[in-house]
Amino acid sequence: MKLHRLPLILVSTASLSAQTAPQWRHTAPAEVSSFLVTPIGNVVVLSPGRAAALDPVSGVVTWARDSLRGSGDHWWFSTAPGTPFGLLDLGDRVEVLDLATGSKRWDTSALGPGGLKGYLPVPERKLLLVYLAWGKDSSALVAADIATGEVRWRHANPFTVAPKRYRALTSEQDPTGSSLADEQPAQWVSDTTFLLYVSEDGPVLVHANTGAFLWRAEGPKGKRPPALRDLYPPALIAEGVAYVPCDKDLHAIRLTDGAPLWPKPVESPSRILQLELTARGLLVRGVRRENDARKDGSFVDLLDPATGASRWPKPFKRGWSVLHSEDAPATISPFTVRGDRVYFASDGKLYAMGLGDGSAKELGKVKFKGDEEPTLVESRSDGILLQSPQNVLLVDTTGAVRYHSYYPAPPMGLLGHIGSVLLRVALDVASYSFAQAEANRTGVPQTYTQYENPFLRIRYAAAEAARDYVYILTSEKDSAGQARSSIVKVSKDRNRVEGRVWLSDRSPAFALDPVTATVYVKTGPQEVAAFKL
Repeated sequence: MKLHRLPLILVSTASLSAQTAPQWRHTAPAEVSSFLVTPIGNVVVLSPGRAAALDPVSGVVTWARDSLRGSGDHWWFSTAPGTPFGLLDLGDRVEVLDLATGSKRWDTSALGPGGLKGYLPVPERKLLLVYLAWGKDSSALVAADIATGEVRWRHANPFTVAPKRYRALTSEQDPTGSSLADEQPAQWVSDTTFLLYVSEDGPVLVHANTGAFLWRAEGPKGKRPPALRDLYPPALIAEGVAYVPCDKDLHAIRLTDGAPLWPKPVESPSRILQLELTARGLLVRGVRRENDARKDGSFVDLLDPATGASRWPKPFKRGWSVLHSEDAPATISPFTVRGDRVYFASDGKLYAMGLGDGSAKELGKVKFKGDEEPTLVESRSDGILLQSPQNVLLVDTTGAVRYHSYYPAPPMGLLGHIGSVLLRVALDVASYSFAQAEANRTGVPQTYTQYENPFLRIRYAAAEAARDYVYILTSEKDSAGQARSSIVKVSKDRNRVEGRVWLSDRSPAFALDPVTATVYVKTGPQEVAAFKL
């Protein structure tokens, strides 16, 4: 994640192994295009016309689907998070696969007439929402049991403006296909209702048993939905209200009838990136994204959940200056709440703000090597952990540095992969305890369905321990004096490298499984190898 000062620790080892022995190697019949770790822990390797699953311990192929071909010569594979199911998008239909056996459970062509226009897993209730359209003005939103394909309900012509994938607001890779998984997720409101926001029509409250739209919120109507891939947070559901970010506005929508709770939406200096309900109020952070207007400023503010008014004398802001008109304003790192204070970094400084009065105190400097800024912030038992791709800093609540470690950056070919891996690992670990993470964010207990799968149960149990480590791409000289890239497993609390995998390629493709501390690396055009960290 991302001060009386202590010396910076440059992490190095005097004598390092020139090569890491893999647990296993797998050779695919054709060039490997990509590979991923599934929710049950096996590894799916994709190559032209083929998807094959490997046992994570032995590397043995446990199942394979050959001769795959989509309707437009393209196909995509993904998983439904937190479930034992894979989603094979063939363009005109989606096949739901058992990740353990590779067998097809069902496909969306059985749902009735219409071309596939979008689909959204709702793992918390074992649903797959499928949007079908045909003709000039005929469409349907179908909810099917994700395990069996049994239709729970069908809603005819649900949208005036059809859901679609918009141009991304950031430079993050934007997968194609018709999946809506990177849009705003479905948010459960009660045992029988959920909030759905995938169309410019605005958010709707859906009856989970019938598919009826109980209301449609008019406030955000006409604006593109706040997609996760554009770095918006999920809508926050708490105390009978949905707090929904949209462009630079924050809407408070009553869950009883969809009417606005506040007289008008709260207008922010920049797009909202973080929301958290605290005992003192609704904490909000906004930051200028890379493609936003230069004048968009960063801020942290505490709002009255009932009115939208700020509870602080003034928000913490970092804005655009006319004296430096070509410079973008300083960003603000993610925040973490600890007791009655919120901690974050901005413009090379660490701050603590009192939630009660909004008083800001500078605790010390945050000088990360490599011109990096904190991208992840976490409250630990010994203080506040701040992390960037190559830096890890732990301070106590007064700003005193417990340690600051720097892991030199790998060759330039890897740099584009670093930030996304850092965030991806954090999200992957969090996904195994999503209910608790959401309860912490909203202050409201969450209830989610557990799938009867032994692999999922084992991984849920192991996820908590995985939170104690961070995985970093770095560069180091091996025992032969050659500068090489490696991935290190670092204990957040002990500031110790507890595992390392050397990478022979300067810019290899790889996938991390933080739950088992295993890294899967493309070691040749047709080869994937597993290394234990």
